[in-house]
Amino acid sequence: MYKCSCLTKNDTYVDEIAYNVNEWDLYLKQPEIIETEKNYITNHFATFDIETTTINDNINTPYAYMYQWQFCIDNTVIFGKTFNDLTNFFERFIDFFHLDKKHKIVVYVHNLSFEFQFIKHFFNITKLFARNKHSIVSFILNDVFEFRCSYCLTNQRLQQLCINNNTYHRKGRGDLDYRQKRTPKTELTPIEYGYCYNDVRALHERIEYYLKNDSLKSIPKTSTGFVRRDCRERVQENKYNKKLFRKNQLTEQEYKLLKERYRGGNTHANRYMTGFIIDDVTSYDISSSYPFVMLSEKYPTGKYIHIDNIYFKRRYKYSQKFCTCATYTFYNIDSKDNNYIPYIPFSKCYDLDNFTIYNGRILKRDKLTITLLDVDLEIILDTYTFEKVEVSNFMYCWKIFLPLELRQEILKYYENKTKLKNVEGEEYNYMLSKQKLNGIYGMCVTDIIHDIITLLDDKTLDDTEQTTIDEYYNNFNNFLSYQWGVYVSAYARRNLQRAIKICDDSIIYVDTDSVKFIDYDGTVENKIKELNQKIIDNCKKQNIIHSIDYNGKKRYLGIFEHDGHYKQFITLGAKKYRYIDDNNEIKVTVAGLSKVKGAEYLKNHNGLESFEIGTIFNDSGRTRAYYNEDKPHYITVDGEKIETASNIRIIDVPYTLGVTTTMLEILENIGMGIENE
Repeated sequence: MYKCSCLTKNDTYVDEIAYNVNEWDLYLKQPEIIETEKNYITNHFATFDIETTTINDNINTPYAYMYQWQFCIDNTVIFGKTFNDLTNFFERFIDFFHLDKKHKIVVYVHNLSFEFQFIKHFFNITKLFARNKHSIVSFILNDVFEFRCSYCLTNQRLQQLCINNNTYHRKGRGDLDYRQKRTPKTELTPIEYGYCYNDVRALHERIEYYLKNDSLKSIPKTSTGFVRRDCRERVQENKYNKKLFRKNQLTEQEYKLLKERYRGGNTHANRYMTGFIIDDVTSYDISSSYPFVMLSEKYPTGKYIHIDNIYFKRRYKYSQKFCTCATYTFYNIDSKDNNYIPYIPFSKCYDLDNFTIYNGRILKRDKLTITLLDVDLEIILDTYTFEKVEVSNFMYCWKIFLPLELRQEILKYYENKTKLKNVEGEEYNYMLSKQKLNGIYGMCVTDIIHDIITLLDDKTLDDTEQTTIDEYYNNFNNFLSYQWGVYVSAYARRNLQRAIKICDDSIIYVDTDSVKFIDYDGTVENKIKELNQKIIDNCKKQNIIHSIDYNGKKRYLGIFEHDGHYKQFITLGAKKYRYIDDNNEIKVTVAGLSKVKGAEYLKNHNGLESFEIGTIFNDSGRTRAYYNEDKPHYITVDGEKIETASNIRIIDVPYTLGVTTTMLEILENIGMGIENE
């Protein structure tokens, strides 16, 4: 047995016992009858995790191996050290629970992709489901263990998952130093063993929450699966919706054109404000931006009609009544002086000539070609000038509101999230409603054509075939049209653009559904209040339900709400900013940099003044993964013979705050203190 000192929700440590791989079955009660549901045993599930270390710190030859594993079943935790231990354990476990192909057990792993890389060569793995080569959702091991990724299910890190769901056992905080080299013979301390114990025990407690309302057969494999299931059931209550879904079937050409046009949220910085420390900054964000546009906007419906040749001015005739998509070639296009947040992304353009960009956005080009929806085109016409434009691949179709049943389900999520917030005893239901509301957009932008990932004989992954569009539309479980998801993000960008225009030269930074601006006299906030009233009035005029009554007040989706105030704010571009809030706390948001570690660095290095180009965050929280695809073999570490195979080495790497060369030139031109020699 192993004595484990385990962290609890009370921030205290309690003693627990983990069983040795050779003795666990002496203490676990053997089941007499195992109920099954479509080949799954229903009264048991397990969790699994491994601990790894590296043989050296040479970044040129990164290599890792396993020195500890833990398995939890019925809240009983078993420890093992080697792959031989694990193989023997699985064999005894199969006999103990009388498992076979018709009596499988589900095993959850938080970040299954990591464990898969280490164990895949030691076992017979089949029926693998993956998003890509290194993103594993589930697989079957030895025909009886179905491993599932609990991170895909929850979309939360284990530590946050435990906090959000108030589990008794908690993910340890730094109790096991991953930088220390260990081997299977290394004796861990009780606190270190407690860290390993909690990794599977806390996860087991969390999965039990999910199974209060689900079975192991019915529970989705991904976080968006919950909302997809709910919405599918509601939408399919009306048989007309299935006919509508079939009418919306895309051709391969239409699908590719829409996929080419798909784009996420608009995140960027004012090109004239970049690099300066700015005082007294206000932030507003849109309440439930994506759900709101699904309630309030009209979407492409029915077959697309194609026009081979069309004059640019004639598009107005179609944009009023129809959703349009086309490829546009602009000549001598130039950003207007008051276009503080350039809209055209460099990554979506082709056929380029003599261009100037700012942080990935087009400022000026002699020629560019881009595929646009009608929504995007209107923004470009308002923020750019050009000499000539040519149109090709023009297609249009009718636009109507999304199915009523789908909109009702979205509104239900918002109502549950609002009414259950901070209600004691409803933490789980609140979390689930919040996840569902946030998952609506992800559900809508799932690709129709996607790669099928299979496992080959040599235990490598490969992309072997594509699903067809016909298969997608003939599948009874599918009910969402891909073109709807493309328009969801487009409408959200359009709504954000309205706030950008209101802010004018006061705008500093935008991120998907939020705007940050200077407003010394309250003018901008008054304009935002006017915009909110227009949004409300428009919804009332069209009889769109976008609010609920709660505690005597109206709670609206889609309006701009005050989201914070900063004493000081500075940005170096998209996903690169830091600020001092009203509590004098320094906060940092930089893609690839830990918010906690970034803020700590600035606190110890001259505050916001040190947030500048070239700043190096050595302790950044950023990591890099190296994949090794070796067959099973032995290595010798400090005289100990260790069996290992394929592995993944994750190492800490520093983060250097920087910008592109083009953006650096812009900063020089606006006087960022970079002197010319």
